[in-house]
Amino acid sequence: MTNIAPKNQVNSDQLTSGNLSLISAFAKKAAECQSDIDFLNSEITRCEEVISAAGSQHVHIDALKNKRSIEAANAFIDRRQPDISSIDLEISKAEKASAKAREDGRDASVALPIIRDRIALAVAQIKTTNEQLEAAVVTEIMARHDSAQEQYFSAIESMRTAVETMVASEKTWRHVLQPSHNEKFPGRGIAVLSDIRSTGLRVRWQHSLLKEEEISSQYLPGFESSYFLPWWADERNVTFSQAEMVKNIEGLRAAGCPCASYEVPKLMAAGKKDVIEVIHGMISIPTFKINAATGLMELVDDNWVARGETVALPASEAANLVIRGMAKYVDGRSKEDAYRFLHPTDPLPANIQDYRANPRPLREGPQPKVSYEGHADGERPASAGQWTPGLVGINSW
Repeated sequence: MTNIAPKNQVNSDQLTSGNLSLISAFAKKAAECQSDIDFLNSEITRCEEVISAAGSQHVHIDALKNKRSIEAANAFIDRRQPDISSIDLEISKAEKASAKAREDGRDASVALPIIRDRIALAVAQIKTTNEQLEAAVVTEIMARHDSAQEQYFSAIESMRTAVETMVASEKTWRHVLQPSHNEKFPGRGIAVLSDIRSTGLRVRWQHSLLKEEEISSQYLPGFESSYFLPWWADERNVTFSQAEMVKNIEGLRAAGCPCASYEVPKLMAAGKKDVIEVIHGMISIPTFKINAATGLMELVDDNWVARGETVALPASEAANLVIRGMAKYVDGRSKEDAYRFLHPTDPLPANIQDYRANPRPLREGPQPKVSYEGHADGERPASAGQWTPGLVGINSW
């Protein structure tokens, strides 16, 4: 067999130190460009205000001159000297201010296109800087990825000896003992190689999510003879890579990358249960478990609850039974409370006491929702295409 030597492992710290410095420099430059743009935009506003003020100065002067004319006319009528010295002084000041405003207005008019050119240049600079920043961020992310990928390849290469020994063990067993063709090797043997070639990595339950009692209790007895996805690769491990993602993002933010922080989504707690008493008929509480060999849910128990007996059910299921008049809350809550729990924004029906929500057969109980990859809700595929989350039966080989 040809030995494939792994490539030299890359030190991610050495790779990323330079990238983070570049990210910091580009982020700082982009922030400075944006600050310049903000300042120049405020200067445009100031120029426009100055130009507008220059054009309105004549209105004030005309008003003063009109005031002077009225005083002079009144003085003429009254045959007295007009009291216009203070008005003339105001007119003189206003005309000087108007001249200065017109001069400022001309300067502002000339400044406007210059400012707009500077903004265009700053916008081009920030565009270039942001492209450089994005490239540096991509380089940083890929440096981490590629370093991990080399470790991944090395880990796969390190599996070779173990897989080779397991396969050779079965081949030796068959050669030495000459068992019948249909007789199964007592260990994993050649199946481990077949599995890698067809369905990917599979492990014993102790190395899968079934090592958690909360998960293994959902399976039928005998799951120990099946093989499953590694616990960390199982789709039910919804927190996989979240912590590392947060670490990466916070590292980029610390370097100045203007990205939002990331908060790991909180897992939903198990649904609230309510205790109800059956007051009409009987209801059944079926128990389903997963068959590890097929991945299908199988009914293993059907516990009937009779009139006068109590049972704890998921809150929505309990509320439906209360509304339908088949049960009542043991804590004294009413049908109205049950309806408001299920329909918090809907108006309360006038005939709530006679209301029957979603009529169903007498047989009640929580029904498991089983979904199949690539199929709509409620659609069951053919046996060969059934979805087996995180598991594969030993009989598959």
